[in-house]
Amino acid sequence: GFVPGGNNGDFSLYGWRLKNTMATTTINGISVQWTLEQWRRINTTAQPLTIFYQVSASPITQINKANLVNSGLTQSALHSGTTSALDGNLSANRSTVTQSINVDIPPGSEIIICWGMSKATSNHHLSLDDVTVTAKADQSITFNALGKKSFGDANFALTATTTSGLPITYTSSDHNVATISGNTVTLRGPGKSTITASQPGNNDFNPATNRTQVLDVRPGTPLVSAATDITQTSFTANWAVNNGLNDANVTYVIEYSTDKEFDAPDFFDNFSTKSIDIQDLTSNTIYYYRIYSAFDDLSSAYTEASAITTGDNYITAANGNWDTPASWQDGINNIANTITIQHAITLNTFRDSVITNKLVITEDGKLTTNQKIHITNELIIEVNGDGSKAGQILNTANIVIGSNARIIIRKNFFANSWNFMGFPFEVKEADIFGAGSSTQLTWGDFNANNPGDFYVMSYDGQKRDNTGLINNTGEGLNWIDVPAHKFEAKKGYLVATTSPMMIDFTLRATAKQDIFSTSTATATLGRYTNNAFAGHRSWNLVTTPFVSSFDLAQSTTNAPYYIYNGVNYETKARGASAIVPPFRSFFTQASSTSMSFASAGKRANAPASKDAEVDFDEVNLKISNGNSTYDDLATIRLQDDASTDYVIGQDAAKMFGMNSAVSYIYSNINGYGVAINSLPRTVTTVALTTKIAAKGTYTISLNDTENIKNYSAVTLIDNDVTGTRTDLLSVGVYTYTATSTGTSNRFKIQLSPKLSTGIGASDDSSILVVSKQNAATITGLSGMAKVNVYDMSGKVVYTGNVVNEQLIPLREKGLYLFDINSPEKSVQIKSLVR
Repeated sequence: GFVPGGNNGDFSLYGWRLKNTMATTTINGISVQWTLEQWRRINTTAQPLTIFYQVSASPITQINKANLVNSGLTQSALHSGTTSALDGNLSANRSTVTQSINVDIPPGSEIIICWGMSKATSNHHLSLDDVTVTAKADQSITFNALGKKSFGDANFALTATTTSGLPITYTSSDHNVATISGNTVTLRGPGKSTITASQPGNNDFNPATNRTQVLDVRPGTPLVSAATDITQTSFTANWAVNNGLNDANVTYVIEYSTDKEFDAPDFFDNFSTKSIDIQDLTSNTIYYYRIYSAFDDLSSAYTEASAITTGDNYITAANGNWDTPASWQDGINNIANTITIQHAITLNTFRDSVITNKLVITEDGKLTTNQKIHITNELIIEVNGDGSKAGQILNTANIVIGSNARIIIRKNFFANSWNFMGFPFEVKEADIFGAGSSTQLTWGDFNANNPGDFYVMSYDGQKRDNTGLINNTGEGLNWIDVPAHKFEAKKGYLVATTSPMMIDFTLRATAKQDIFSTSTATATLGRYTNNAFAGHRSWNLVTTPFVSSFDLAQSTTNAPYYIYNGVNYETKARGASAIVPPFRSFFTQASSTSMSFASAGKRANAPASKDAEVDFDEVNLKISNGNSTYDDLATIRLQDDASTDYVIGQDAAKMFGMNSAVSYIYSNINGYGVAINSLPRTVTTVALTTKIAAKGTYTISLNDTENIKNYSAVTLIDNDVTGTRTDLLSVGVYTYTATSTGTSNRFKIQLSPKLSTGIGASDDSSILVVSKQNAATITGLSGMAKVNVYDMSGKVVYTGNVVNEQLIPLREKGLYLFDINSPEKSVQIKSLVR
């Protein structure tokens, strides 16, 4: 402690001698930690403790102030004011101090550390406690050179190290080029920035000498887009690139040549726009071009070379062979600017490779090619307003498209009309434009009331499985917005616009995926199996993956299929031909987690061939108000392995369209409407439900009788008109008047199996049939019996449960077969009814 009484200006000093006892290592500095205690306060000016030191190769035996070096480190008293005694052991009167002294102490040398306090006639009575001295070492930084980067590269980590192992701090000299958070570098633009690595030291180590490395960030490589304004002597090259904070100062260089190796290219140098007009070209020639970015002495990589052709424009004039002059408005050469296919054209004969800037397949165009067609710039496939027609290509393996080219699906939209759509590839919002323009369109969310240029919804099969809610009036249940604002590959969507427009859905050819596949393609399906009723499970909206129509008869694993025709859903059963145009979506109930599209199912011109021999009978009932646009069908399939329950893959739930003019006909399973009802052959009567849109005259008929082979009659029974019976197989159609709208259970059909040849009657005489004036009774019954009555053609004329001597009415006299099934026995009796 210090009580330095005496003359002002003199010093009281305490010293501590220490020796570096290491044989060869120099200590590079020391850290001194000590606690200042104050035992008195007095109203006086600053009276600090100051640290001095002296290094000596020989022993230091006395303190000589003249030999001491002032470290510049001081610590003042903690309190001043009215004179009073203090307890220096209390925390309020103590302060721990750590101070570093940069000094070298060679091996064998001593250092004395002195605390000095000026003498005064009055003082604070300061003292020292808990003193430690720690030797400090030098440290160094290793900072390896940074590799060249390009703007657009991912963030990366700096990896300098210190010999001390202490953490390093980094700084960037140019924040327009790079910023640093911790040790992570974010590139902000092209250019050069000096990255400094520093380490300030601590109690054990002195500060390290800073190390620097220059970070070179090259400008981003341009992304070439479709060339424009192509003529026989010129074109405009276009590209996109964003070089961040230094974008405005980036320039570009383009090279072009008739030689794809660019051995002696023409070039333009250092222009700032992101497009350039190339003039004075030679007609009917293929030109290759590539571009790179430049910033100061840094340059990007070249783009992958693109190509254009300076040929003529060609348009088809009629269906036919590619090499037939009459198929074209003006012949056709191997080099073209634009080729437009608006008919069914086949390229079979060998030609030199056909090269064109742009191939357009209109909504009526169908191209089948067995020879190579090279597309340098754009493939445009047009789709009509209701999606029923689209441009088609077969043998897409022969279509070679440049990686910098674009594939464009150009769809016409009517105002306020929902379109069932989808794509073989992913389409993001940023890749959707007004037709033929660079104007990006805005994705709207229908349910969220978020307006846009177009609106998109997807179907939520999981929601239907969870809730059992169905779209039975066209109100749009289970349709949800698409927050990600992208079309997933092979998935179906509803798309609409509020005004007529044409939209380009685009894809760069580097990501063409299944669109040019020649083999089987697969779509992933969702399996949702919680609902008690199978008709609510596993609904998916799917799109075919080809640029040609597809016959769903080639994808039987997830049938039936539901195809919306703009008015109503056409329901296609397993094995039935169902031609879906490209980019059109359809519903299916997943019986597995994927759906395969076999290449054999592609169709460019005609439907699939007739189905193979079937193992079922199929009754297709059609209801019509006279306008075939609003017709609706119900299908009853009868087969040995069927169930009366709903079975995914055999039965099809009834789906209702959004057009209020459509009337419907369907049967039921467990109270739910079904469009296709697969039933066992033992069923002979099926109840029907009709949903009538408007009062008026309607007909019910058989839509197709080809697959009714094992039944002699399909009888429609009208319960509202005293059970009027009409055999639709022989009469063809039943006409009636609907006097009210809404749902009715007015009709049923009765199916009459053909009788086996040579069927005989039982010889049991305990049960008899008695004729009574166009009627009959059965005697000998002890209870209720199930009775079917057939005429000799095998047609069912009566079916029901009867008791002993109950009158069975028959429409006319004749010979009948009575099939009687009671709890005790079953008998067959032939009887003449007079």
